[in-house]
Amino acid sequence: MDNLEKYSNGICLIGEENLKIYIFSNKLTSNLITKEEEIFSKNLKERKKKEFIHSRYYVRYTISKIFKKSINTIPLNSPPGKPPILPKEFGFLSFSHCVDALVVAWSKNKIGVDVERLDRKINPKLITKKIFTEKEMFFFSKIHKIEDKLSAFLEYWVIKESLIKRERGSIFRNINNWEWDYNSSSALNLSNSQNQKVKKIIFHNWVIGIAN
Repeated sequence: MDNLEKYSNGICLIGEENLKIYIFSNKLTSNLITKEEEIFSKNLKERKKKEFIHSRYYVRYTISKIFKKSINTIPLNSPPGKPPILPKEFGFLSFSHCVDALVVAWSKNKIGVDVERLDRKINPKLITKKIFTEKEMFFFSKIHKIEDKLSAFLEYWVIKESLIKRERGSIFRNINNWEWDYNSSSALNLSNSQNQKVKKIIFHNWVIGIAN
């Protein structure tokens, strides 16, 4: 089950009517399907180019399955480094890469998603007030094993990153605007006191954060 390459069409992690989450291996075959994306890709370094080609293909593939349309007719607008946009009638979209996987999230409502490998190497010095609120820093201070602390860091990171993606914000400016109680189903935006639903998925070697 750990080997995503077995699954030529990826794996559906959530298949609800208004929310669908898919995970794909980054080694599955993919092709550019628009001339514009081909032009974009030529200006990217090799690793980013492969990532760009792979993600745009499988995003369109996912939306084509949801709406039962030809992959070539999916009107995705997603230049490098920009949030993906679909026409209003197609709903909302977010996607995220890690070293060996792509997660594509679709919803009828605004959505953000982020994925990381559970074994990603993390510098403990990243657990600072630049990223976390005082309440969250207190939570980390109560974890004594460094491996447990770094594991919690990844879970917090994907949740906060998904929240920022949902709001089309900046990781540098907005990350500590959000406060999340570990394993809670909602996060608090400290700048406007609004709550936002979130979900964490642990799937084999990956942790995924969803804000929807």
